Amino acid sequence: MQNMNGFFEIDIKNLLEFFDEKPITSQRHATSLTQMFGEDLGAALFNHYLNSRGIESRVISNKCTTGKKSGPRLDRWILTNENGYRVLYQTEIKNWSAHAIGGSIIRTMASSDELSEYGKKEWSNIWDSEKSNFKWPTLSKVLFEMKEPTNIEYDEKRPLLIYWIPLCYMERSSPFFNVQVKSNIFDRLWVFSMSSYLRSINTDKIVVKNMPNFANRLLWINSIFKSIDDRLPPDNRP
Repeated sequence: MQNMNGFFEIDIKNLLEFFDEKPITSQRHATSLTQMFGEDLGAALFNHYLNSRGIESRVISNKCTTGKKSGPRLDRWILTNENGYRVLYQTEIKNWSAHAIGGSIIRTMASSDELSEYGKKEWSNIWDSEKSNFKWPTLSKVLFEMKEPTNIEYDEKRPLLIYWIPLCYMERSSPFFNVQVKSNIFDRLWVFSMSSYLRSINTDKIVVKNMPNFANRLLWINSIFKSIDDRLPPDNRP
């Protein structure tokens, strides 16, 4: 089979409905679909956001570790270039949504006030303002220093959390923001919300690139399973 780079057109409304409104027909499928395309989607949307603002951005590696056999692992290395200033993001991607345990629904057509209140609550659920750090080790691991790929030149390394749920920090409902952190390695943490970004787009669909893992999984699925529904007489259909 041929490898694919992974260009996809995304229906924004349907994607938001699936993860933020948790329709009945989506139940029991969110985990499987997230495992199939979640990390690729998070990185692709972050790249799309930066590219739309004239910033070059690309995934350079899926292997993001401390360089040791054990210890925390992150999901991606993403390299950006803005007017010659190169930033290397060590990236953790979390697709926590309304489907998560304790998750709450936020309407696709929610008002800005509703989004702000929802985002502030969700941010307080994961962020300890007194400690300037995450409440959960599964998130705070992004502040461990990872060993960057060899032969990559950059000017600054930053920790980045790509998160599905809309977040609001300091009354600002921006898809991309940074906060001060207490860490031996980093002074600030960068956060990107996929849902917040999609809600800020004024078109029904967007095209994202570089979802190779998802593209190749689809290739395998399509090579194994072929629908024959349209070839079966109505009386023989289950």
